[in-house]
Amino acid sequence: MGVLSAVMHSDGPVANLLTIQGGGSRYPATEETVQAGRHFIQMDGKAVFRFATRVMAQATKEALVAAGLTLEPD
Repeated sequence: MGVLSAVMHSDGPVANLLTIQGGGSRYPATEETVQAGRHFIQMDGKAVFRFATRVMAQATKEALVAAGLTLEPD
């Protein structure tokens, strides 16, 4: 069957809760940035969890609607 739909939510004002300090064209990898660990995800786990639990139910409902499905059994 495969993936029928996907929904993601983001919130710009809390973007600093989940970051990667290095990488890409803005901060390309160098020996210094790799040794400093700037190419690993940094996150405030508790705050990210709170955000995810707040938006997950709504995102699930939106994905079901986009796929033409419901929570009701057949």
